[in-house]
Amino acid sequence: MIKIDLKNLAKSKGFTLTDISKATGISMNTLSVLGRNVSTGIQFDTLDKICRFLTCTPNDIIKVLPDDYIVQVPAQKSKDDAIYAIGVKETVIHKSIVENSMYDADAEENIFYVKLISCTDNEAIFFVGLPVGSGFFNTPTESEEKTTKWLVSLNERNRASISKQATGIYLENYWNKKIALPQKVSIVFNVPNQGSVYSFTLHEKDDHVLLEDH
Repeated sequence: MIKIDLKNLAKSKGFTLTDISKATGISMNTLSVLGRNVSTGIQFDTLDKICRFLTCTPNDIIKVLPDDYIVQVPAQKSKDDAIYAIGVKETVIHKSIVENSMYDADAEENIFYVKLISCTDNEAIFFVGLPVGSGFFNTPTESEEKTTKWLVSLNERNRASISKQATGIYLENYWNKKIALPQKVSIVFNVPNQGSVYSFTLHEKDDHVLLEDH
């Protein structure tokens, strides 16, 4: 996962985003998006101006961070265009591999729901999260409470990562092969009383589905 750490970098050097805008001519709208780390990209010219003003390198602004959670899907058939997926902390999986041991699934696994809502030639829309009263789990009350707490605790970066991973798994393993893949995927990530929407473009390479930021 790529993070643009502009706001903190500017603050550490004694500047605000307004200072950068006045000195470089970059619009406040562009800098605000970069400062909140919700941008899907940055132009080289913009990056060059920021680096020159802050006397830094692109590596100081753009950080490559590991995904905090790994998404897995148990072997199963899809049910009404839906599957359930599991999010496990990457550190937990890494530790179990290194120690050649099993982790406590009940404690570490967070089960959530992935459903295809609609599809056209151009776009597929997915739901990721936990619909109220879905009845998708064997023990709905306990599992839904645990999942709800987990979903609420996730930051924006983790939500985007989990949405991307889960949808990629669905498209690669559960998509109706008789139907061509759409050009774009939109994902509605549902959290109680809030939510997010993420968009990705689709590419196929060596029989694998690749989702890229739209």
